Amino acid sequence: MVDAVSQKPSESRMQPTDPSTSVLASKHAPIHLATTMRVDTPEEMLSLSKVTAKTQLTNNKIRHSILNNTASASKTSSSNHAKTDITLTLVVPKPKGTKSKNHITTDQLNQFTRFMFPNCSFVLTKHVAIVCLHPSLVLDSTLVSTDERVVVASIMDQQRHTLCRVINSYVPAQTYARRDFLCSFLDLPFVQDVDTGPWLFMGDFNMNLHSHAVTQQSPVRSWVDWINMHFDDCFPKGLSTFTRGDSRTTIDYIYGHHSLRPRLTNAVLHYLPYSWTDHSLLTVDLLPARQDFGRGSWRFNPTLLYDEGFVKLLDHTIDLFFKTLDDPTHHHFTMSPQDQWESLKSLIQHTAKRHAQGATSRTKHRLATLQHRRQALLSTNTTSNITQVEQEIETITKKDTHQAMLRSATRWHEKGERNNAYFYRVIKSRQQQQTIQSLKCPDTNTVLHTQHDIIHAARTFYQDLYTPEEIDLTVMDRLFANIPSNVKLTTKDVSDVIARVHKADLLDLVAHTPTGKSPGLDGLPFEVYKHLVPRFNPFCSLLLQVIRDAFNGIFPTSWSTTRMVLLYKKGDPELLGNWRPLSLINSDAKLFTKLLANRFNDILPRLINPYQTGFLPHRLISDNGWLNQILMHNARSQAANNSSVAVFLDQEKAYDRVHPTYLERVLLHFGFPSSLVSSLCKLIFGTQIHISINGWLGAPFKQGRRLRQGDPLSPLLKV
Repeated sequence: MVDAVSQKPSESRMQPTDPSTSVLASKHAPIHLATTMRVDTPEEMLSLSKVTAKTQLTNNKIRHSILNNTASASKTSSSNHAKTDITLTLVVPKPKGTKSKNHITTDQLNQFTRFMFPNCSFVLTKHVAIVCLHPSLVLDSTLVSTDERVVVASIMDQQRHTLCRVINSYVPAQTYARRDFLCSFLDLPFVQDVDTGPWLFMGDFNMNLHSHAVTQQSPVRSWVDWINMHFDDCFPKGLSTFTRGDSRTTIDYIYGHHSLRPRLTNAVLHYLPYSWTDHSLLTVDLLPARQDFGRGSWRFNPTLLYDEGFVKLLDHTIDLFFKTLDDPTHHHFTMSPQDQWESLKSLIQHTAKRHAQGATSRTKHRLATLQHRRQALLSTNTTSNITQVEQEIETITKKDTHQAMLRSATRWHEKGERNNAYFYRVIKSRQQQQTIQSLKCPDTNTVLHTQHDIIHAARTFYQDLYTPEEIDLTVMDRLFANIPSNVKLTTKDVSDVIARVHKADLLDLVAHTPTGKSPGLDGLPFEVYKHLVPRFNPFCSLLLQVIRDAFNGIFPTSWSTTRMVLLYKKGDPELLGNWRPLSLINSDAKLFTKLLANRFNDILPRLINPYQTGFLPHRLISDNGWLNQILMHNARSQAANNSSVAVFLDQEKAYDRVHPTYLERVLLHFGFPSSLVSSLCKLIFGTQIHISINGWLGAPFKQGRRLRQGDPLSPLLKV
């Protein structure tokens, strides 16, 4: 639980905004960017200086000594559902018996950081403060009024998602000063942003807003009307929060924005020893926002291939399927190889889904039964069957761990370690990195929260991005004119790149495919092909025919659909440009493009300039980095006074802007066979994209341009 007040950080970790003010912050929340303002009127006194404070917060357990020697303090806080503290908001009126000061003393700063909140991030003024205790949260977009009575800050998580915005205010106790304060409050810059949540408004207001006589005073009435228009009182009963002698009244408040109503709970008013403070401690829990997650796309569970019962069922199903292909009376007999292949994949999907139904509950029940049986054997000193029981427990546990490793994409597993909690934490962390809680509409810049609006905005954004623009063919011809005429594929190169694929080629290709990779929309990972291709010659032959036909632009229907997920990179997570699109392509289609990539790797090094060090075999992109370091070192030593500069340019959305006409003409210019070029352009630019966000799949749209990140061939085409 949160608590604390009034002592402050050491000088070395605090930076005053300006000698005329005393706004200070920890090294985690520098506010030296605040503007200097001349204060002539109450309105100017309350105008805000914007501060950028990107703050990594650290957790701190509040010590009992925090409130010692603090005569008067109003404390309010909010915490998350797990009872870990999100923020600590402090209202710090002057201690009893002291004179009003224009600034915070060095001793007070030392007390605040060294004894009360060591290593905590905060924004502190002579009147109020916001302190964050949770280690995974960030304080950002901080505003401080020049009279230091109002502080505004955003509480953000590690993915830069805004959990809430907090307003902490200390209203003057004197009637004349309070009137000026309230008259100017609604003109503050942040007020216009309160229409949309999530906001918390809290502080010591120095008046009882539950008194009709108080709220009908001008300008209190208009201020209270604004509060009621946007906020709910977390303590509507109006119980007293301030005690002085025999007098009790309510002057401390926590208000939650209407949008937070279902998430604010457990509002508690805590009495504290009077020797510590004459204010009560107000706390409220802010529950995490409930994200509307869809069921996601179905994926084959590779651990089924270790299930003896499923393997027998799958083998029998595959045998029956190919027997129907040999039956002239069956409709499969007249189907094209591509349609037969689609039917076979659907059959594998159906078999896996039916077998997996209820498998989790059956496994848990079986494991519990075995553990109980083992306990019974141990208690009766009957050890004859205990080894067999323990072996079965070990098999089930290892299978469960293997499945958790696949879901978490964890590459290592310490021998003997069976605690799956780690893997589930990794799964949750990876899910958070792919979760989009809100987006700014690219057109209106409004923040979108519903899944329908988020997917619609993302779909519109990428549909526009992947729509090809006009290109200058004349400029392209001039570019080609600068390429030496001998930089082309030889006759042997052309023959090799479109050479007929044999069974041995396919077996080798499948054997070297990676495991643990996310499949495409069909849900079938490489593990399925590793299992079936070597075991069933008819399966291998059908897949071989599908890949051979792909060289001529004849593809299975499922190859023309791609699931695209978004991975967070950095920056503002509400901007779509800060998410990396990754194409999840069907594994059978990736076998074809991987085969081409292997053949391209034998050809491209002879066509591409040696200074292009990325994405090609036996070249390292870091070589160019070292080369640049050497050049800069030489330039500094040989011409130290030279004013020349070097410029590093990085094309924005380079993969996403590859034009189909440009790619086609480049490949043809280098001598790639036209049939293969046509096939590639049809496969890449004829696909339909389904954007997947938070487990929901958007309606498809055509990929008019772009190389698919996630396709093994894309880096080579990008070169």
